[in-house]
Amino acid sequence: MPKINWFWIAFSFLITLGAIMLACPRTVSGQQVISAKAGLLHYFEGDVFVDGVVVKESRTEFAQLKELQLFSTENGRAEILLAPGMFLRMGENCAIKFWSVRLDAPSVFIPHNEKTCVIVFDFLDVPKDTVFWFEYDYWLFDIHKKGVYHFSTNSPNTSAVLRVLSGEAYTDQMEEFIGKLPKGKSLILKEPRVSVVKLEKNFSDEITRWSKRRDSYLAAANVWAAKNAFERFTEYGYRQSNFWYWNPYFGMYTFIPGRGNIDCYWGFRFFNPRGAANYYNWVGSQNAYPRGNQPQNVQPAPTYGYRPDLGYTVGPRGSWSESSNSPPGTAAASPRTSESASPREGSKGGRGR
Repeated sequence: MPKINWFWIAFSFLITLGAIMLACPRTVSGQQVISAKAGLLHYFEGDVFVDGVVVKESRTEFAQLKELQLFSTENGRAEILLAPGMFLRMGENCAIKFWSVRLDAPSVFIPHNEKTCVIVFDFLDVPKDTVFWFEYDYWLFDIHKKGVYHFSTNSPNTSAVLRVLSGEAYTDQMEEFIGKLPKGKSLILKEPRVSVVKLEKNFSDEITRWSKRRDSYLAAANVWAAKNAFERFTEYGYRQSNFWYWNPYFGMYTFIPGRGNIDCYWGFRFFNPRGAANYYNWVGSQNAYPRGNQPQNVQPAPTYGYRPDLGYTVGPRGSWSESSNSPPGTAAASPRTSESASPREGSKGGRGR
């Protein structure tokens, strides 16, 4: 009977394992490489176009929009990354051009459109010394603070409306400063008159609700990503600025604050790396103590759950997390299959993120 050479068997196994790992690039650190410019097309549903050419789906590559390129949606929707923590979300029948894709000064031009177009600027945080502005007709709008800004064109009986759900915007007309538009106000552009009115009570529309669902997915993806980023600090060094981070389990980038945890407009929490690590450490400490002897004055651990009105959620304070979690032994609805997150009828679906 021939003698078995265990050394060569182990060596062959390690070579095979290394080849398998190299063949799976989505789970390695190479996915953390992201453009140093604004304008990354992160997610889309339906048909979207760059200079009239349809954008093809890809699970591993993201289109980087360039300055002066015309990006448009017909029966589609799109989510574009600006500076870390700043999202631009477009509804159907919209078009934009980037005047600048600099991270510290992104700027967008919105051309006239014969159909109604809705764009939501969802800014979870605006990095220090970063200024965003967008242009429509001869109007300029500067945004310096975190918040949710809803802009629509060709609404009934108006040319355009800017609604400030939270935050504040500054308005210029023909390079002449008009004033500040605070939270809870709407600027109605109806030539030749312009008026500022109170925001409609409980205002919401299809794109605003879609933006809320997107934030819920990003918040759920943030928990693992922030903890993983903390564990990799020894390799990359500690970051004190906002950054994007790849979550291979969700197949998407998510936002990680550099300092402190951040709650978005709809209440979903985004953890910074140290905050996520503290929560996970709290879970370990609870398991190490007998029931009733756990440490006091600590926050509960983040929990996952799904609610029809919120989508995927993270319960940062334990206020509703127990009641919102799926019953034991049942899986929460998938963001790709849940009714609230599914594409509208006639849509071709979206990238798997």
